[in-house]
Amino acid sequence: MSSAMSTESLVSGLMEHALSAACAASVRAAVTLGLPEALGDAPATADELATAVGADQAALRRLLRSLTSYGVFAEEKTGGFVHTGKSRALREDSPDSIKYLVLWCTEPWLWSLWGNLDESVRTGSEVFTRAHGRPFYEHLHTEWPRSAQIFDRAMTQQTRLSANAIADMLPMAGAGTVADVGGGQGLVLGTLLERHPDVRGCLLDLPGVVADADPRLQPGGALADRVRLVPGDVLEEIPVEADVYLFKNILG
Repeated sequence: MSSAMSTESLVSGLMEHALSAACAASVRAAVTLGLPEALGDAPATADELATAVGADQAALRRLLRSLTSYGVFAEEKTGGFVHTGKSRALREDSPDSIKYLVLWCTEPWLWSLWGNLDESVRTGSEVFTRAHGRPFYEHLHTEWPRSAQIFDRAMTQQTRLSANAIADMLPMAGAGTVADVGGGQGLVLGTLLERHPDVRGCLLDLPGVVADADPRLQPGGALADRVRLVPGDVLEEIPVEADVYLFKNILG
């Protein structure tokens, strides 16, 4: 009996892993359909939500029930659906929103890359350039501007969630300057400069990213007189000098 239960648990666990793409696709569908925003504080039926987002009622009901199995939304006994902590985090107006992180992790072009993971492991080479003819960042900003915008917003959301923790643990004693290399919009840099009023900073990232820097760092911002905004490709050159260099989520 114990052996049978162990085998059943093993198979169930492996199948859950194998079907994890279905979970990712379901969560992405919820975001792209606008379900987290369509559902307010009061319960709503699947039919009501289908009307709100312009979806097929039967298909949306199946999607919602799939999502509830992952803890994204919950279904009440009356048939109404309500928010959970996970579904609220998919709302753009949530202070802990990861809406764009979810969209970035589930962009459609990513699926084909995951399908080549075995080839990448076998050869030790990355498959993106071979598949698309040029390096990731160059292709992203040239061919997929919408994905590039999602990427920038996703990195901002991720950084917003971790900026204070990084500022708490980063040793800055004796440092006069800090360079945030590939620092996106500069949320971490801004937090560090607020914590350390005697430190000056430099934000280095692609031109389009730096142009949309944190308002605190832009001309006229609260920290503007202590910051240099340097456009450039950090994978090609790091043309800045500092006492402390911060590298966060840099893909090489």
